[in-house]
Amino acid sequence: MRRTATNAADPHRIPYREAIRRYGSDKPDLRNPLLLVDETEAFRASSFRLFADMLQQNLRAEVWAVLAPGGGTRAFCDRVNEWAREQGWPGVAYFIAGSSGFNGPVGKALPPGVCAAMLSKLNGGGGDSVLFIAGEPRVFYKFAGELRQKLAVELDVISKNRFEFCWTTDFPPPR
Repeated sequence: MRRTATNAADPHRIPYREAIRRYGSDKPDLRNPLLLVDETEAFRASSFRLFADMLQQNLRAEVWAVLAPGGGTRAFCDRVNEWAREQGWPGVAYFIAGSSGFNGPVGKALPPGVCAAMLSKLNGGGGDSVLFIAGEPRVFYKFAGELRQKLAVELDVISKNRFEFCWTTDFPPPR
């Protein structure tokens, strides 16, 4: 799973907005292959009422997803939820891709085709889970970046024997 930079001339220059959207940080660890992906539209009119209602009530709300490769167990997702609560968040929603379909709160609420499309978009497969964070990105993006790093460390997907630096460009003006 390799990121594709929007700046083909210099893939180590990442615009601020892209860094926040894809990594949850303006100083991302590019050795971590996990990316944050906007899945708002999949939830907008869904039967997963928590997110659908949030999106209906708040036009700034979004739903972001991150793959947990090899993290496709209820015990793993419960540990991640406990960690999220320790960080002061209400938890994360998730689905687990198993041999018999999709399980977990989101897997039970969304049609299998929607879950399969999300899993494919994230380059996942059976035995993986997909975790979701929702709300206003300006409020949750830092937590999303911390979640991305937590998953990468716990699932041991960070390339340890290399350095990959980047310059974050196009910062917004100070308020």
